[in-house]
Amino acid sequence: MPTKRSRALKWVELGKAKWVKTDLRIKAVRLLTEPSGRNTQPIVVGVDPGKLYSGIAVQSAKATLFQSHLELPYPTVTRHGFRKGDIVIAEMAGRVSVGYVSGDTAKQVSVSDFNWKRIGQFTASKVQLFYRATGILVSCPERVLVAGHRTLPTNTPIPPPPAARGGAIKGVF
Repeated sequence: MPTKRSRALKWVELGKAKWVKTDLRIKAVRLLTEPSGRNTQPIVVGVDPGKLYSGIAVQSAKATLFQSHLELPYPTVTRHGFRKGDIVIAEMAGRVSVGYVSGDTAKQVSVSDFNWKRIGQFTASKVQLFYRATGILVSCPERVLVAGHRTLPTNTPIPPPPAARGGAIKGVF
């Protein structure tokens, strides 16, 4: 049961407890004498299982002691075959955008920048996978090359930098 540091120091000085090492490197005391009482605190652990996220909470009568949301390791795949977080190249009205897949609708794919600010929604047929999501987001605004890729997925040359095309490429990765 948790206690105050001042109380633990007093117990050690009086010979009622001794300091012990824990695997978590937390200062702890082990009582050498019988405790004055065996009162326990009722604690409830709650688990809320879900498909993509699960919630865990530890609750006492007075307060929430621990609360966490777990992201399960299932990739979120859109109905168009992209995973959320994939780097894609999308085209709309002659404008080429590079960004991350952040969602979809029945006919469109949402593309966002590194800060998950939406660049726009693009027709699914005009969105090409550039790099599969690995769970790591990379921000390199000066580069259009990722992990050795030298061409776009359709083997067309990489578009020139934004300055040369009048700012046609939008988004970072």
